[in-house]
Amino acid sequence: MGKLMAKAKGLSLPISRKQAVEVCRFIKKRDVASARKRLERVMALKMAVPSTKFKRDIPHRSGSVGPGRFPIKAAEAILGILNSAVSNAENKGMKASSLYISMASACKGPTAWRYGRLSRRHAKRTHVELWLEEAAEKKQEKPRAVKKEQAPLEKEKHQEVKKQ
Repeated sequence: MGKLMAKAKGLSLPISRKQAVEVCRFIKKRDVASARKRLERVMALKMAVPSTKFKRDIPHRSGSVGPGRFPIKAAEAILGILNSAVSNAENKGMKASSLYISMASACKGPTAWRYGRLSRRHAKRTHVELWLEEAAEKKQEKPRAVKKEQAPLEKEKHQEVKKQ
């Protein structure tokens, strides 16, 4: 754990756990700028979140998404946690432009009773956690020396063999 990390948690969020799991998978291993852009496009109903785990009876969406949904509430909540994690990273002295989401997870929170007119129901509560890390700077590689093509020589040898 020698790397510098920034974390942010959202506890007992009133969002669906299934949708939160899909949104976390949707933004994991992405840089912060593209993850923000994706979440904003989901909230504007421009990009669907592909359903990979919970895809039963979900219609396909236009483009190459396949089965997907537009989980607006989950995207709003996770965008707030992402902004909090970026603020934590800047407070630690990390560059906001080089951050990426190394871990995003959603798990079951407490199930409190919601009282209704006829019967009680369990409220949906979800814990969401995001970890941000700085991306390693890419070293510029030296251009390799291009070897002379040996293909023409091989063709000549092959033609000589045919002539004989």
